[in-house]
Amino acid sequence: MHSPAKPRTAHERRLGLKAIIYYKGIKGAAALALAAAGLALLPHWYEHLLRHPAMFLRHHVTGMASLRLAGYLLRHLPPRRGRLICLALGLDGAINIGEWWCLWRGYAWGEWLVVASSGSLLPFEVVELWQGLHFGRALLFVVNLLVIAYLALPRIWPKLR
Repeated sequence: MHSPAKPRTAHERRLGLKAIIYYKGIKGAAALALAAAGLALLPHWYEHLLRHPAMFLRHHVTGMASLRLAGYLLRHLPPRRGRLICLALGLDGAINIGEWWCLWRGYAWGEWLVVASSGSLLPFEVVELWQGLHFGRALLFVVNLLVIAYLALPRIWPKLR
């Protein structure tokens, strides 16, 4: 009979796991900071960087392309959308901080939490890549795939440890 898995100590952690811990912590903290800054600056940012130039284009430039651009900016960039983006960014940051904490504490189930969380987003990332290949999206997809493989494969096939 074997004893239940106990949390790993800092000396027992693998280098790859440490890299994932740092990645999750930095990514989570950055997302939370950007969300907070976005919410704090949103009213000022929206009015001065989007609404005023769009209104200027609409009232002072007579070209049809400029009128269409102004209409697009006014329709598709309302302040509400900015708040939703900040909320999503904050939620992503909180999830990453939660994953970081579980990995940092060395909980055995923490690795599975990261696998499940990161794996649940892969279908959406594939759709995003299908709609348009961008370096940032592709890099995020590859990093998440590597994190999942690194954490899950040794548990599924113990010979890979």
